[in-house]
Amino acid sequence: MAPSPQPNDDERLLRELAQLLTSALGLSANPVQITPDETLFGGRLGLDSVDALQWLCALERERGIILTESELAQGALDSLSAVAQVIRARQGT
Repeated sequence: MAPSPQPNDDERLLRELAQLLTSALGLSANPVQITPDETLFGGRLGLDSVDALQWLCALERERGIILTESELAQGALDSLSAVAQVIRARQGT
């Protein structure tokens, strides 16, 4: 049987963000079931503005990421992909 392929850096980052989201907000959703482009707020997960603040705090605490007002206005918290895009842009990758 062939070994399973190792996740690339993007997949690993998205998986870590999903784990952080579910643990920081105490979600019952399985992190694997949160797709990268799924709408986080106002969608299936039912997240609200209080959750957004908790998510921002978790990103700062665990990843050292402080999102600017401009990034937030451009939808940096809309999905896991959007958060990952900000992280990758800051890392220059």
